[in-house]
Amino acid sequence: QLVVDIAKDGIYVDGFRVTARAYWEQSQDILITEVYSSLQQQAKKEVKIRVDKEVPWSLISKTLHTAQQAGYEDIELLVISTSSL
Repeated sequence: QLVVDIAKDGIYVDGFRVTARAYWEQSQDILITEVYSSLQQQAKKEVKIRVDKEVPWSLISKTLHTAQQAGYEDIELLVISTSSL
């Protein structure tokens, strides 16, 4: 299973930083191109998206849309709060 993390400093795919988070929070584009490219290079159909509870819904929805466009059918969303650690 592939893991996408939306962290404070960037967006990561399987532990590798692929793009800045701040840019995509401001962008009007709904497809996160760097994430899309990274997801397409993998031969998997399942992805887990892990986000901090501070991540705005607009960025989460862009990430979900990007995963769907890259061909992922099984998408799991995990919201992490400091109280759950």
